[in-house]
Amino acid sequence: MTFRFALALTVVLASCTSFPVDSRMSALDGGDATVTLCGGGRCGSGYLFYRATSGTSASQKIAIYVPRVDCERDACVKVQSFRKDGTPGWGAGVPKGEDYIMVSVGEISGEIEKLTEASDGEYLIKSAVYYSVPDKGEQVMIGDGHLRVKIMANGYEPLGCNDPEAAFVVEVSKKCAAVVSTGYRAALCGECEKWNL
Repeated sequence: MTFRFALALTVVLASCTSFPVDSRMSALDGGDATVTLCGGGRCGSGYLFYRATSGTSASQKIAIYVPRVDCERDACVKVQSFRKDGTPGWGAGVPKGEDYIMVSVGEISGEIEKLTEASDGEYLIKSAVYYSVPDKGEQVMIGDGHLRVKIMANGYEPLGCNDPEAAFVVEVSKKCAAVVSTGYRAALCGECEKWNL
């Protein structure tokens, strides 16, 4: 399936009556991933790194955020995941009036009960948003997101910010530091969402 990408990054759509149309290069043409994904205590625009221990319940949820639009379809936004080998996996329409949909990591990875080492890998998530433009009719914008599932061995404990085994502190910014143990377990601590390098 071929997708043409057109993504209006700052548009909040309550209806199809009036909104700015993005005249710049689309996210696809620019090589960007922009679908917002949240799960495991983290959020990312275009990319979510989801860590879990082997044997964790496959029912752990992530949220996929999309623009809220009005259209003449049953679902104005459709989301489709693709497995590591590129085959289609889970897919669904986002209910009208909603700006996100919840899905389990197991539904995306294909695991039924528990996440295992076989779940480890990267999964593509595409979002197609159908909307209307006066004098142009129905349009579609499509965005990519990437879910990276990292499965850790049973018994492994990630390093915490106040862990007594933290041996090194690396300043990332004035409000963010990485702590690292001699086993190279590591954690980011502080306000680390954005920093200038």
